Amino acid sequence: MRLFCLFFVVFLAPLSVAHGAEADCWEKTGQAALDACSNIIKEQQIAGQARNNHTVAKAYFHRGNVYYLKRNYDRAIVNYDNAIRLNPNYLKAYHIRGNAYFLLGAYNKALADFDQVLQLDPSYKAVTFYRQQVQKKLQQQKK
Repeated sequence: MRLFCLFFVVFLAPLSVAHGAEADCWEKTGQAALDACSNIIKEQQIAGQARNNHTVAKAYFHRGNVYYLKRNYDRAIVNYDNAIRLNPNYLKAYHIRGNAYFLLGAYNKALADFDQVLQLDPSYKAVTFYRQQVQKKLQQQKK
């Protein structure tokens, strides 16, 4: 019995804590989500290795979403950049980063992100409308 308890404390307890932090990052909003996502990212930096690039990329993405909802688009973009650096095929990160660029008036960067989404997955039609809006803005700027 002691051996099982020791095994749980040493090996399984940290996994359940990490799982809890991940759930908080993915499912909570506001400051609770920021804290949970930041903890996941910080743990990986302290460990000096990416235990799971997918998990860390997802934490950056969700932290970016919190900043996006707070209309802090610059900080959101930094987080989406990090998510994409860890997972270059992260369609949703390109998509929402493109939206943030659009809202900042960086239309060429927005268009590049939307084009990247469609290059990676031509069936990802969610960006089609946004891409059209960017093209309209770019046309207006030319006039």
